[in-house]
Amino acid sequence: MTNTAIATLAATAGATILSFPVRANEGGWDKLFALGAKLTAEGEKAHAIRAFQFAECEVPAGWDIRDSGVSPWQKRLFDADGKMIAKIFYKPAGGCGSIHVFLSEDDPMAAPDVVPAFTAARSEPAPIVSDGVRTISLARRINEGGRERLIEKGVRFAGQKDYQYSNVILPAGWELRYTDNVFVQKLFDAAGRHIAQLFFRPTGGTPSVHVFTDAEDAQRYA
Repeated sequence: MTNTAIATLAATAGATILSFPVRANEGGWDKLFALGAKLTAEGEKAHAIRAFQFAECEVPAGWDIRDSGVSPWQKRLFDADGKMIAKIFYKPAGGCGSIHVFLSEDDPMAAPDVVPAFTAARSEPAPIVSDGVRTISLARRINEGGRERLIEKGVRFAGQKDYQYSNVILPAGWELRYTDNVFVQKLFDAAGRHIAQLFFRPTGGTPSVHVFTDAEDAQRYA
């Protein structure tokens, strides 16, 4: 079962089949069972041996999993009355997901979502426009030849910030722009040419930069 299996798989009379991450907060699965969820035969196998990332459940009619609006790697579980009963977290590239089921009304995790401001204005101008003087942080992990390409274009590397980031000074007018994916930014030069793609990881994963080395390379990320 893949991460994309966090979705409705099938429907049965008076119920819905959903898949949840096996990894849950303490008491989370017990709460799901108390609310009416029941493992299918396949779900019981996955839940028992914890060999798979997701366990299939039959849940009460009307339950559904919705996008969070906070991140593409987060979902929300709602009951038939539209009450949010859990938050679901999953990782790209097959990483192990998890579910946090609210055990009480005052569960801190049950607080309303706060959507990052930039997700509401993805088409707005760049969040960072370089003045050619101030440093910004750039991931140290760069594709082969990428660092040299940036230097050719006038980017100055100003020392290591920490084990994941370097301090750099971009030429004046260069911009970092947001995209529809909260974990991806684009780097443009002063002439508006797309120079590189910046990738960030949820939960502290290693960030990276892909600098375009030719037109064909840039086209793939257009």
